[in-house]
Amino acid sequence: MERGNYEGVLFNTRNVVTNHLIEFILINNKVQRVMRNTLKEELTQKAPLQAVGVYEEVIKQMEKGLLADSQIILNFVHEDSDTLKMAPLRSNVKYAYFTVAFITRYIAYQLHY
Repeated sequence: MERGNYEGVLFNTRNVVTNHLIEFILINNKVQRVMRNTLKEELTQKAPLQAVGVYEEVIKQMEKGLLADSQIILNFVHEDSDTLKMAPLRSNVKYAYFTVAFITRYIAYQLHY
C-alpha cells in the first residue's frame, strides 16, 4: 500500500477473503457466501463454556463484516480475474484491507493462543 499499488492490495485482500475466510453454499437453490464453517466451529470450540453464546454472536458479527467487505471489494474488482471494474479510492482499499486484516488477526489469535 505504501507504494500506491492499491489495485494489488485489493486483489490480494479479495483472495484472502474468498480463498480462506468464506465459502459458497447452496441455500434455497441460491449460492450464498458464508464464513467458513470450519472457522466458526473452531472458534466456538475455543470459547469458554460459559461464554459460548457470546462468542457465537461475535462470530455472526464477524461474518457480516466479512460479507460486507467482500461486497465492497467486488464493487471494484471482478470476482474471478485480476481486472478492475473501476478504480477504487484509496480510502476504500484501506477500509477493505484493514477490516480483513483485523478479522484475520482476531481469528488467528483466538485459534492459536
